[in-house]
Amino acid sequence: MTCGRFHVVGTVGVVLALLVCFAAFAQGRDPHKLLTEADRLAWLRVWTRAEPIYAEAREAFLRSGDRRNALYAEVSRLRGQLPTLPVPEVSERLSGYLDDPIVQNDERLRLRVLIIKGETDEDLDPSLSQRSWTEALALAQKLGEAGWANRARGELGLVAFLQVTRTLPS
Repeated sequence: MTCGRFHVVGTVGVVLALLVCFAAFAQGRDPHKLLTEADRLAWLRVWTRAEPIYAEAREAFLRSGDRRNALYAEVSRLRGQLPTLPVPEVSERLSGYLDDPIVQNDERLRLRVLIIKGETDEDLDPSLSQRSWTEALALAQKLGEAGWANRARGELGLVAFLQVTRTLPS
């Protein structure tokens, strides 16, 4: 049997090797790599597939004491859970995150919260969504995040359409 770079012989050796391999596995995968994969899926708008990866990353970041990245993963996970959660509660929770000092002092984290709040509020209240996407657009431009700036412009177009259709007579 082989575990990592070691070759193991005998029953006791196999048991010890399995314990070492299990311990390495139990420590989990690199949470930064998990975030990269989950963010890739989120960019493709496959939030439900990204959600469990964000959950795993969140737990790993919490274990290491990295509150900022744990919060990023938590907020992102919330977007993956959105289809099964009450939208008004999620919107309020995201508003609370925007008031968190960590989010207020970290522009990239704030951008993520604004993106998810904008998407959440589209069905709840397009004017709330517009505020989030407008701030997200300005922040994405400031950070040089052209992809997110373009996405924000597109979402603002959708919000404008939703606002117009709500005022049309039935």
